[in-house]
Amino acid sequence: MNKLAKSFPDYGSRNIRLYYFLTFFLNAWFFMPNWVFYFNQFISIKEIALLSGTAKVLQIFMEIPSGAIADLLGYKKR
Repeated sequence: MNKLAKSFPDYGSRNIRLYYFLTFFLNAWFFMPNWVFYFNQFISIKEIALLSGTAKVLQIFMEIPSGAIADLLGYKKR
């Protein structure tokens, strides 16, 4: 048995091949280079940059407190 087959469980299974296929195409983000051109039809590049930057900053500031709250109130084994 080769090293690759040992690394991945049940490598020959159809579901496993489908999983790898979907993982590649869902994580490839083929739309990313095109979303700016799409939104440029409705708003300017400057507004797109401001909106994208604001979204990233808000995402960071909202993610940190939610993780801290989950740590405090999450399931604890007694």
